[in-house]
Amino acid sequence: MLNLLYEIMNLKVRLTEPREIKAKIVDLLSYKKNDTTAYQFWVQNIGKVEAPSGKFRGLTLKQALQKVINDEIRIGGKKYSSLSDGDQDFEGGKEYAIKKIYQTYKDYAEKRMYAEYPEVRLAVENALKTKIKVLKGN
Repeated sequence: MLNLLYEIMNLKVRLTEPREIKAKIVDLLSYKKNDTTAYQFWVQNIGKVEAPSGKFRGLTLKQALQKVINDEIRIGGKKYSSLSDGDQDFEGGKEYAIKKIYQTYKDYAEKRMYAEYPEVRLAVENALKTKIKVLKGN
């Protein structure tokens, strides 16, 4: 049984936090509920949210990654142990799999943030509508 944190550190996988600004103008730090900004809520929920469907249904990020590296859940039909490690110049299959799963949970947490902070969702939608108008020249 591989240790998850050791595996991520050994592969030198860089997992990035979400950006504080959405749609170039919506500052997630400026939306607060109970002393928690929308940005803080999003970041905190990446590790807490459970996958709503699919092969990771009901699992948190840590649980999903642990099952993947232990070959209990396959990625693209392959066991994690059969994926390449990559090298200093190129990302291997293992790094790619970890990043892809992390991104999936980041997306789940973002959806939860929009549900908890509907005003952020509206602000992002309006910013995108404005962007489209500007691009069209209206």
